[in-house]
Amino acid sequence: MYGDIDVARGGELSIEAGTRIEFMGRYTLTVGPDARLLAQGTAARPVEFTAGNRELGWSGLRFVSSGDDDVLSHCSVTFAKNRVETPVLEFDWDIDKVSGGAICCNSSSPTITHCKITNNTCGRAGAIYCLYSSATISNTLIANNTCIGGEAQSGGVCCYLGSAVRIDNCTIVNNVSGGVFSESELGTEVTNSIIWGNSNYQIESYESEVSVSFCDVEGGHPGRGNLNDYPCFFDSSDGAGSEYDALAANWTLQMSSPCINAGSGDVTEGADLAGNARVHSTVADIGAYENQLDLPLMGIQPAGTAEFGCVAVDANAVTTVNISNTGKLDFQVSAVNLSDARGVFSILNPVSKHVLSPGQSMEVRLCFAPQAERVYSGILYVTSTSTNAPSRRIVLRGTGGLGTLVPGGSVSGVWTKAASPYTVTGDIEVAAGQSLTIEPGATVKFAGHFGLTVGPDATLHAVGTECDLILFSAVDTIDGWFGIRFVGSGDDDVLQYCHLAFANKPYATAADTVDLVGGAVLCCKADRPGDARSKSDPASSPVIDHCRFSNNHAESGGAIACLDDSRAVITNNTIVGNTADWEGGGIHVYSAAPTVSNNVIAENSAYWGGGLYNLYGRPHVVINTIVRNRPNGLHLGSTRGLTSGSVPERACLLNNIVWENELYFEASSLTGGGLYDVRFNDIQGGCEGEGNIEADPLFADSASGDYHLRSMAGRWDTRVSDWVIDEVSSPCIDAGDPSGNSGDEPAPNGGRINMGAYGGTPQASRSL
Repeated sequence: MYGDIDVARGGELSIEAGTRIEFMGRYTLTVGPDARLLAQGTAARPVEFTAGNRELGWSGLRFVSSGDDDVLSHCSVTFAKNRVETPVLEFDWDIDKVSGGAICCNSSSPTITHCKITNNTCGRAGAIYCLYSSATISNTLIANNTCIGGEAQSGGVCCYLGSAVRIDNCTIVNNVSGGVFSESELGTEVTNSIIWGNSNYQIESYESEVSVSFCDVEGGHPGRGNLNDYPCFFDSSDGAGSEYDALAANWTLQMSSPCINAGSGDVTEGADLAGNARVHSTVADIGAYENQLDLPLMGIQPAGTAEFGCVAVDANAVTTVNISNTGKLDFQVSAVNLSDARGVFSILNPVSKHVLSPGQSMEVRLCFAPQAERVYSGILYVTSTSTNAPSRRIVLRGTGGLGTLVPGGSVSGVWTKAASPYTVTGDIEVAAGQSLTIEPGATVKFAGHFGLTVGPDATLHAVGTECDLILFSAVDTIDGWFGIRFVGSGDDDVLQYCHLAFANKPYATAADTVDLVGGAVLCCKADRPGDARSKSDPASSPVIDHCRFSNNHAESGGAIACLDDSRAVITNNTIVGNTADWEGGGIHVYSAAPTVSNNVIAENSAYWGGGLYNLYGRPHVVINTIVRNRPNGLHLGSTRGLTSGSVPERACLLNNIVWENELYFEASSLTGGGLYDVRFNDIQGGCEGEGNIEADPLFADSASGDYHLRSMAGRWDTRVSDWVIDEVSSPCIDAGDPSGNSGDEPAPNGGRINMGAYGGTPQASRSL
């Protein structure tokens, strides 16, 4: 081909088996609206799409609004180089030029089966890119493709917005960077596939759920039947990326591969990529190729991890591992042994030299008896004379829980200190019309990545005291929990004198908003990005007062996130040591108008706005101490997005101390006559505005987290719970807005409020 070719609207192109199409330059084959491509080869005579000049490449196959009846069957798609000579801009939406080296699906849903897609290069998705497209990809090899450019998302398959992609019995290997990436709210399903050797990551998602089952994934992946064992290819390529020839490699499975007979039992395809029977010995293999030898084969369920869940300390639970002969020859289960450093797992029926004939199975019964509140792990070793699993490891996991074990589901009523700790063993929800009250001193710990949701017309009252805090935390402080989610719950919820710690919403595992934003507390209207948010729905506007937030993490809003018109009242809190991947290590505000007052916001970090990040909101940020956050204390963007309800004309920054970190305004926030009212603040680096100063606030001990202001008239010392006299006085004393009042400041107070978190409170430093 010496030019671009196009299957025009309503047209059809059929390509017969054995056809080889060489593109003699950066040309493309585009299948347009309502057009159809049928490229149907055979295992022996595939259809080949390739470059006449491998160095120059070609520009791949493009399906543009072509419908769902295109078929690529037994095709080889190689050496495409789509838009690689210049960097790809972050917001370059010319999809057909920058996305999908081999195949780009734009509002099209082709069937891609029994294909080899190798050695292609592109800006986004080296092999296959799907936008508003629900392609089916099966029995296909996707190897040694490369993704480069400003949005290098996946060397293998990239599932973008509006796509519901299904990947079955594929081998996705040695791609750069990444194997499967999903950013589609409709989710991606991967089954019976090998995903191994891809650089940077194997499977990753962003605001998308990737369901993975019966797959062999390097590094492991949650899901039924998944493995983390080297696939044992017969002769793989020498490395990752398009410079290594995937077609010269042999991706079939050696007879010792753990992927043999390890797939699911509901495979419908009749043949593998080589054209051989897909199921040779009872159970399908994982990957694009099916082993065809008569072998002694072991099947184990569960295959990768045996989960005991949460079990009360000093109680026990029993689970079963099933070992079966899914092959065609006898083998012997030589031994079943445990590795368990803490002695909490045991084998109830020891096994030694047990012979299994084809079709036979046996059970190994395991007991878990936790001795303390913690996460336990062990390993079950099964040795046998089978070819696919002569030595198989099964990870054992269980959690010991104390106090009252709370199963997943609806919760309500009263939780008391006497019955605590409450150990939560699944996602819990205060259902519509119900309320949950948590009394002072109660402890709530989550035994896994679970969260507490407070939905519409539901109420949470967690009110402790200064001497008897309520604790929300995780049994496993590394894995964490999913925080408290107020979802359209109104303004009756209260968190007061609580400590919220170790919530964790990592980017890589997030499927939706509630599991992505607002590490410890999320205030929003809808669960998922695609759900409708009616203006009539109530905003989530809890009172969050005198709480401590520490060691929490999220994609945005490490401690707290306020979305969807939230008018949350966030007062008198200590928000310290929280992190976010992107915006707002401490607080993230998006299209909301919370009141943020009298808080210490310190030592939080994020990519933007370590302390507080605002975009399209109009927060009321007054009388706070915002210090030592990275990369800045406040990152303030446009306030123009908030239009519903009664909102202030401008966002307000008043009586704050912003020190040892900067106040950063985006350019969009400085237009329109000034979208922020910034007055009477002490800001390092300075800021225009009435009453603003730039002077060392003279904290009592910033290094140890004591941000009371030094005073020659008296400063409250939390270490001794008494007033102490300093040799100097802070310039922030009596420097706040003179039109306000001094609130509960102790006498002598000068009749004017202090700047910073303790201004207007009984712990305000005294005036001379």
